[in-house]
Amino acid sequence: MIKSTFDRPISTLSEDKFQRIALVRAIAREINNSDEGFNFLLSGEWGSGKTSILNLLEREFEKKTRVKIIRFNPWKYLQTKDRSSVSRKLLIEVRKALGERNPEGNLYESTTFDRVSWNRIIPVILSNLALSIIWFGVVSGLVVAVGGLLTYFHQKINVVNFYEDKLLFPVIAALIPLISATIASLRTKSTLAESIEQFEDIFNKTVNKSYFKKILIFIDDLDRSSEADVQQILTSLFTVFENKKCFYVIAADYRVIEPFAGAAVTRNPEKFTDEQLEPKGKEYLKKIFQFIYTIPPLPLEKIDEEVEETLESYE
Repeated sequence: MIKSTFDRPISTLSEDKFQRIALVRAIAREINNSDEGFNFLLSGEWGSGKTSILNLLEREFEKKTRVKIIRFNPWKYLQTKDRSSVSRKLLIEVRKALGERNPEGNLYESTTFDRVSWNRIIPVILSNLALSIIWFGVVSGLVVAVGGLLTYFHQKINVVNFYEDKLLFPVIAALIPLISATIASLRTKSTLAESIEQFEDIFNKTVNKSYFKKILIFIDDLDRSSEADVQQILTSLFTVFENKKCFYVIAADYRVIEPFAGAAVTRNPEKFTDEQLEPKGKEYLKKIFQFIYTIPPLPLEKIDEEVEETLESYE
C-alpha cells in the first residue's frame, strides 16, 4: 500500500509543503502579544491539517522557558473504561504537567499518608503515648491490688506470672485502638471536588503558583468525542478553566461541534434537529472563542504535486 504524507501529521517546518506555517506564526504572534489568555478554535475537516498546525505551533514555543505547552486529547478516554468527567481528566493533566506532586488529589476520592505534617502528627503520637502510660499504670495498679487481696486471703501467687498469664493479652489488645488512632492520624482522606467552584479554585491555584507566564493548552480531536464530552469541555472553558495565563487552541470541525454546542444551551434538545440547534450553537461558540479560523481546502495543484512526488518515491 502506498502511504502518502496525507496520512500522518507533520511536525517540522521542512515537511510543511502547504505553507501552514503562515497561520501558525499568526497564532503565535497573537499569543506573544496578548497579556491575557484567549480561546482559539481551529476548524477543519478530518485530514485538513489541524494536528499538523498544532505540532508546528508547539515548535514555535519550544525554546521559550516561561511557556508551557499541555496537550490533551479527550477522544482517547473513549477507549478506556474510565469515563468519568473529561473536565476532571483535563484538570489532572494540567496539574501533572505543572509539577503537582499529587495531581489527582481532591479529584478522585482516596486516602493517603501525609508526608510532612509533623506539626500535627507529633502531638497525636505524644497524646496516644500518654494514654498508653496511663493505661499501663491503671492495669498495673489493678494487678498489685488483686495480688495483695489474694495474698491477704492466704493464696500466695507470683504477681509477675499472674500478670503475664491473665492480663498481658487484654492489655495488648486494649492498646490496638491506640495504635490504630495514631496510624489514622497520619492519613488524610481527600475531599472530592464536585462543584464548579471547587474545580475553578483548584485550577486557579495550580496555574497561578506555577513558574510559567503563559500556559498553552492544545485540545485535539474534540470533534471525535461524544456529545457529552464536547459539552463538558466547552462549558468548562467558559467557566472553570478560564485564567489570564491560559491560552486554548482547540482543533475540531466547527460543523460537528456546532449542534452539540446548541444542545448544551437548549432546553429539551432531543426535540430539535441538528439544523435547528446549529444557530444557537453558533452563537454559543462565538461567546466561548475569541478567534475562530477555518482551514481552507488544499489547492488542487498542491495535491497533484504531492501525489506525483509520492508516486515517484516508489518508482
